[in-house]
Amino acid sequence: MSDARSYPERPYLAVSAAIVRDGKLLVVRRARAPAHGLFSLPGGVVEVGETLAQAVTREVREETGLAIEPVALAGFREAIVRDAQNRVERHFIILCFAARWCAGEPVLNEELDEARWVDPAELASLPTTAGLAEIVAAAFDRLRATDEPRLGRREAGNSACLVSVALRRDNAAPSRLAAPRIHVGADTQFHVATRLARGRDRGSDRACGRRRDRAR
Repeated sequence: MSDARSYPERPYLAVSAAIVRDGKLLVVRRARAPAHGLFSLPGGVVEVGETLAQAVTREVREETGLAIEPVALAGFREAIVRDAQNRVERHFIILCFAARWCAGEPVLNEELDEARWVDPAELASLPTTAGLAEIVAAAFDRLRATDEPRLGRREAGNSACLVSVALRRDNAAPSRLAAPRIHVGADTQFHVATRLARGRDRGSDRACGRRRDRAR
């Protein structure tokens, strides 16, 4: 079926997202031409006035119902489809983002007929759009590159966050501190260095946490 993007006068700018959740990747199977029956990444065309991050977040929400956090550009690919007369029927420049899953389960729109969480190695056994495995590998590399500095900062922060807590006879301590179990005398004060238990009780990702709150 023809639409406004068939036989274009110029290429269309589009975005897609390699969404990772617990080491698994979300792939979707297209229900319409030109990629009918092929697995690819959710995404679509950038609208006027949108930033790339806004566009990929919106497209993923519209196609799958998921909330995501776009992290970094993983790469691009060019999708050019020609008809029997060698005329350009479709032309898209697709920017693919590495993204983290934040909330939701896949609820597909009419453009898709299946969604799966898969290991990247499983892509070799699926019918996919051209270059999907390579762009997914690049997305996982981007996510690892951004995770390493965050982990380093977290460890450095935990090491630096030593606080002095005055413990009295009742061993009372602020609830957010990991208070050591010690016994003290009736009128004696001890100053004990203890670590703040940071981060783990606040959710794995602050940006995703905000989106989860809104989703609920």
